[in-house]
Amino acid sequence: MFSWAGGFNMPYIAFTVIIVTIVMYALLEHWKKRWLAVPLGCLIAGVAAFALGAPFEFHTAPGLPPMSPAYW
Repeated sequence: MFSWAGGFNMPYIAFTVIIVTIVMYALLEHWKKRWLAVPLGCLIAGVAAFALGAPFEFHTAPGLPPMSPAYW
């Protein structure tokens, strides 16, 4: 995560996303709603990174991912 954020010279974004995720999980544990951790964590991490100025771009090769079960 830090290498991703360092790629565009904003390493503080990775630190912020990690701290926000830890606080979110602690609150969900307190409210007995841990099952929301993954979807809410993804949403909060994306929104926080975008709000802090992370570029929204993807670089992927065209085509389907490997379908062989041995690969996974």
